[in-house]
Amino acid sequence: MQVFNCFYKIIKKNIGGLLLYFGIFIGLAILMSNVTSGTEMQSFQDTKIQIAVIDRDGSELSRALKEYMGSRQNLVEIEDDKEKMQDNLFARKVEYILIIPAGFEEKIKNGEEVYTENIKVPGSYTGYFADSQVSQYLKSLKTYLAAGYSVTDAAKNVSEDLELKGQVTLQGDTVKASMPSVYYYLRYIPYALMAVLIYGISPALRAFQNRDLKKRNECGAMTMNQRNKQIMIACVAFSAIVWGVFMIMAVVLYRGQLLDGNIKYGILNTIAFLLLAASIAFMVGMLVKSDNALTALVNIISLGFCFMGGVFVPQEVMSEKVLAFCKFVPSFWYVKVNDMLGGAIGITHQMRTDVWMGILVQVGFAAAIFALTLVLIKKTRV
Repeated sequence: MQVFNCFYKIIKKNIGGLLLYFGIFIGLAILMSNVTSGTEMQSFQDTKIQIAVIDRDGSELSRALKEYMGSRQNLVEIEDDKEKMQDNLFARKVEYILIIPAGFEEKIKNGEEVYTENIKVPGSYTGYFADSQVSQYLKSLKTYLAAGYSVTDAAKNVSEDLELKGQVTLQGDTVKASMPSVYYYLRYIPYALMAVLIYGISPALRAFQNRDLKKRNECGAMTMNQRNKQIMIACVAFSAIVWGVFMIMAVVLYRGQLLDGNIKYGILNTIAFLLLAASIAFMVGMLVKSDNALTALVNIISLGFCFMGGVFVPQEVMSEKVLAFCKFVPSFWYVKVNDMLGGAIGITHQMRTDVWMGILVQVGFAAAIFALTLVLIKKTRV
């Protein structure tokens, strides 16, 4: 096993850089999983904000509107004083203040245009959501009054209509409210696998491509097939060790979350990407001739794949054109599978099909890159 031992001696020389990438990944994964876990919601959850309603009309319709807004949001009582309103907004005791003007009911009954006033926290999207609720209520109210309903009946019917909620039934199991931290950890693994394998395997492979060393090896008793076999075993062993270390870290950091029913598919997903990263490391090691170029490629390839694939930039914020291009990047399929698994409770038949498709696409990319490398090596030797 002389070639095998030599391979690991070369890797040992680069141990500092390997540990650096390990450290960057662990720090990044822990930080991002703690920061983003629970913030990326997988399912819609209706939220309420603090609002106040100033009723300057005191009519039946104005009270009905106030009651309706109180049922949709958290109603806070404040005084009808401009300075105190501003103080409450500044202190964030309320985010939205609705002012119902005097003559509100009379104008609606006469079919006149009615405008409510509001004050909201600058730049707050929740205020615009409250605006839409008020607008929807008034529009429905005018419709009932125009149809001949009394004020009491119109207000009652509008409140009942707007309280109706559509029931959404998901096929199969329901989605999780937020993705568990372990899936955020797994999301960032592509960066580490790519960087560590290229930085570890590629320099060792490049060393064996040295012309003088190749001639010396050819004069030895070991055949080329025996040398290549030991190199291949060394590459596989190193890749398995790297993957194993990351999985052990997952067990240490997220032991309780590994009971998730989808985690076995998540682990298969990492193995598929491991094959891809190893094939890229093989290509770089066999074709790149310069140490400086190799060092630069470590960051270019690992960061490039991660940014384009959705590791660092969520796929949800990408445009359709960008997503169409990113489908040609293997890491896109890794992230798609990982986020799909992290966002679901259990797994449906259709989801299982999509997961296997994403995994097989990555394996297909790995096989294609490996085959392309062999073709290019053969051409350079001719």
